[in-house]
Amino acid sequence: MRQLSLYFLAVFTAFLLHSTSFAITNLSAATSPFAVDLHLHGHSNHNAGSQPASMEYHSIEAILTGYADVLWWTDHTRLFDQWRPFSFSTALSSIDDSSLSILNLASSGTSTATNLEATISGGSPLVSIESGTAIIKLQSDPDASTFQYLSYDLKNSATRFGTVTGFGFNRPLTSEPIANVQLVCESAIADAVCEIEFGLAWHHNDNIPVQQTITYRIDPEATQRQASLISPWNALIVIPPETTDSYSFDLLRDSLLLENGDDNTVNSFILRVGARYGALGSARFRGLILTSQKPSTLNQIEAIQNLAKRYESQFELSEPVGLEFGTEEGHLNGFLPRSMDDRDTNLFDLVQGVRIGLRISDWADKIHLKEGIISLNHPFGPGTECGSIPPDECLLNRAQKILDERAYNADLLEVGYIDRGLPLQYHLDLWDILTANELFLYGTGVSDNHGVPWEKLKTFVTWVASP
Repeated sequence: MRQLSLYFLAVFTAFLLHSTSFAITNLSAATSPFAVDLHLHGHSNHNAGSQPASMEYHSIEAILTGYADVLWWTDHTRLFDQWRPFSFSTALSSIDDSSLSILNLASSGTSTATNLEATISGGSPLVSIESGTAIIKLQSDPDASTFQYLSYDLKNSATRFGTVTGFGFNRPLTSEPIANVQLVCESAIADAVCEIEFGLAWHHNDNIPVQQTITYRIDPEATQRQASLISPWNALIVIPPETTDSYSFDLLRDSLLLENGDDNTVNSFILRVGARYGALGSARFRGLILTSQKPSTLNQIEAIQNLAKRYESQFELSEPVGLEFGTEEGHLNGFLPRSMDDRDTNLFDLVQGVRIGLRISDWADKIHLKEGIISLNHPFGPGTECGSIPPDECLLNRAQKILDERAYNADLLEVGYIDRGLPLQYHLDLWDILTANELFLYGTGVSDNHGVPWEKLKTFVTWVASP
């Protein structure tokens, strides 16, 4: 496996969709063409894809499709500092009378309301809020030979996929998160249980995308913890009831039951009360707190580098590690030579609170000082989208802003998007305007894939000539 040089001898934007046979000519004898994805997210998927991705997910997608030889990881810099816990509680919640969903959770990690959406598979439910505690009961049918469930799935209706997004809840397991679930499982017989499921990132099983999960089942008849796999992608941990009002789960430890289980993020939370044979399932629930035992930047950098090396060896791909930095001004990707140590906390926006006074051009200068290259990302959003402005006017406004800022000291411009804020033609027009005004940037084709099947996303790659 060749190690891709950082220095681009030539950059070709592959505007022939998925064309891994794209002909590159006039290469010197010492160089070869590589198809490169220059914008890719694994541990910073932040629930922004239909299949929030692990690093393994993208590596196998690259192999299956043949679309890329090089995966240049560009996780968001905010991912790397997990100092702030995420929590939600039912302290101020109410019950929707028709759906039995638990509404308006008090959450430390989201700016919009999160809810626990109810799903009933059978039986007779009864739900209430008493003194800030959710009382959840399910009377099963007498002839139910399998468990009937009343399930609660953590959701945020304001997001694209209805999931909780960001970098608090969706934290990497390599930060060693401990989940403290404030729960009393009142079920007293084996035919009534409580379950807590953490949905993790997506991987592949026999080349089919699957979401890995960890399910904790509180079983009144269990006398000790028992761990097993109920499928290659679902770990089941059976535990006896606690005598206190909470349970603590070590998510990284339990994920290691799964193949590449350490290559994961937290992406969903489901609480279930189950019963069968006429039994009554009952629980008292107050909330969840997620806290990372290893929140430091350096820990997460090392973890991603080690996973990239694992998959380089396993799949014979090149997987260098870069970074994405962003503010309301826009987003940049930074690509560093492999010879340069990127475990430099000056490259990360370590702001424990409101992110004020961070300029992306200053960050670009830091990357350049380390002999790196900078890309100006998705010029029409997010953060710089047009909104209600007509497309032609938006194009001119963005072009003028980028010219005024000299592209925030970037070297590359992401041009190859089917539709990102505006269609492809506007990206090409923007590139033309910048070039006509003597702002010369290499154009790149990218995916910015956070977890969507590569065939479905219909993305571009960039061809790079390198030794």
